[in-house]
Amino acid sequence: MAFIRQKRMGRHRHYQVVRNYREEGKHKQETLCHLGRYSSLEEAIDEVSKEVRRTEEKAAESRERSQEAKEHLLDTYGAELGYKIPSKDEVLPRWRDLCYERQWEYRLADSYSLDGEAKEHRQAEWITECRMYEALFTYHTLLDLAVDYDKMASVNRMRLNKLVAISQKYFYSGLQCS
Repeated sequence: MAFIRQKRMGRHRHYQVVRNYREEGKHKQETLCHLGRYSSLEEAIDEVSKEVRRTEEKAAESRERSQEAKEHLLDTYGAELGYKIPSKDEVLPRWRDLCYERQWEYRLADSYSLDGEAKEHRQAEWITECRMYEALFTYHTLLDLAVDYDKMASVNRMRLNKLVAISQKYFYSGLQCS
């Protein structure tokens, strides 16, 4: 027989689905799953379902935004990149270097020895490189976000499947995984 048990943890109440059984003539209790702050299995299933949908939507949005960033990169900096997006491992060291204020000052100080037109050209090149690496970093960040949201959705989907299975096995409800 399974039931919902309430436990106090600090100032909060947490809930668990537990079952009683006998083993070698002794009463035992097994925790089937933790519901957290949800006081019913149905409430937990509803909230986890919503979280699965939210994380799946965020993953799709991040993938879409990364694709837009990729198209922008190739349109704007395709020639400089050889029409190929470098890996994150190739981008990060250079992007970090460009982020340092000292690097900015070094580039400007280095260009002081140049005449007017050459100095402006060098500064413009550096600014273009900064913008390109910023865009590359953004692209890779969006890809990483999509992967992270996919992982969260997968974990929540497994949790949802477990909650539904427990509901069907121990509470005989007609709930199904969406």
